[in-house]
Amino acid sequence: MEKFSQKTVLILAGLMFLISQSFGLPVKVNDNENEELSIDEMLRRANENFDSNIASESNDQDVYLTEYDIALTKEQYEALHNTDPQKRTVALKDENYRWADKTVKYTIDSSKFTADIVKMIENGMAEISHFSCVKFRQAVASDGYQIKIFNGTGCWSYVGEVKPVQEMSFGPGCNDHGIMVHELLHALGIHHEQTRPDRDSFVTINFENMNEDRKVNFKLYDNTYVNTFGLPYDYRSIMHYGKTAFSNNGKDTITTKDSAYQDVIGNRKGMSFFDVRTLNAMYKCTTHCTIKDADCPNNGFVGKDCKCWCPLPTDDYPIEYCSADDKTKYGSLKFVPK
Repeated sequence: MEKFSQKTVLILAGLMFLISQSFGLPVKVNDNENEELSIDEMLRRANENFDSNIASESNDQDVYLTEYDIALTKEQYEALHNTDPQKRTVALKDENYRWADKTVKYTIDSSKFTADIVKMIENGMAEISHFSCVKFRQAVASDGYQIKIFNGTGCWSYVGEVKPVQEMSFGPGCNDHGIMVHELLHALGIHHEQTRPDRDSFVTINFENMNEDRKVNFKLYDNTYVNTFGLPYDYRSIMHYGKTAFSNNGKDTITTKDSAYQDVIGNRKGMSFFDVRTLNAMYKCTTHCTIKDADCPNNGFVGKDCKCWCPLPTDDYPIEYCSADDKTKYGSLKFVPK
């Protein structure tokens, strides 16, 4: 059999990559290897080769990325990087950035995705709806604000309802349930956990292990920017990056104050208990209920069905009914993808 030179192999590999990009096909990666990657490592692999200004891959005139996957307008990007803290306040805490009627209208450019990827996106939406009152439906011509999901450059989303037609990209390397849920939660208005105002009480950021231009990704957002709803810092959150995020030397950039969680941060399996609780608080899912969170035992809260939901110490199955009677009557709260 004829042997190909290393140069020939590299050229063929490059051509295969370009073809997959042109036809919107996913780039094949080792599945077993992906299982070990944290949420930020998946995002880095999908996004690292692209400039922070990705307008050339978008229908928007100006789209900028920060923190790997948060899309900003040019004005937001410049404000965030301004050295004057008051000019950096581009707060999305305002409830005007919530989706009206608790419903996200969307379109999926299905011609650029395989059926399996479309199903993966829909399963991400289904998990969010399963655990909250937030709904997703396909957009119609009369809809004002909506999301256009397309096969673009990397994985990214705006935070909250920002513009009449805002984009969300799931490009090659983004084909993962956890990535889908993570970006959809951004679109609903949730920021990264490690940018919370109280972050430094729970993790140490090792700035010496990152390049100077990466430090902006760990700016703390104050209480005028984000709302924590009085809930505790969540090491298990699907919105929390892993221990080596933005590292320039392979060493840890995030060290948990509680060492038991050092290898827990970076979850991309699905929503944690407090992700669910945050989303329910943000969209006021229980205003119709007669019982309150204080009525629930074991740090539980009132779910969208007006029953008490309690935490379970597992990423795969984070929530159960607090009451044994409710477990018998209503079954499992576990999300099962279709």
